[in-house]
Amino acid sequence: MREDAENGYVYEEGEVTGSNSKKKRKAVKGMEKKVWRIFANQLGQLKEMEVRFEQREMDRERERQKRENLRVEWEKRFEEREKEREEREKEREKLRRQRMSEWEAIEKENEEKERKRREEELIHEREREERMN
Repeated sequence: MREDAENGYVYEEGEVTGSNSKKKRKAVKGMEKKVWRIFANQLGQLKEMEVRFEQREMDRERERQKRENLRVEWEKRFEEREKEREEREKEREKLRRQRMSEWEAIEKENEEKERKRREEELIHEREREERMN
């Protein structure tokens, strides 16, 4: 046994023998195996975590694509409906103008008939007056 003057520790110096070094080598090999097993387990866990992470990312991307496709579809439907609405509105306006035109033609025709009736009445009135005179 020896005492270290600097730090006050006492330790025993053993003789290094052949069997002792074999034990140390075995112990070191056992520790190495344990360390490698731990590393292998951790690596396996990391790979599993990576696979789960990638799966979640793929799921998220699929959901994002699904939402985007729905949005595009809704937008397309909205635009189609808007276009149909505009076409119906144009058709309504066209029909309204057509009815107005027809009404104006009917009114004009009625006014013309009324004018002719008055003229004929006036002619008949003159003829009666001439006969009376």
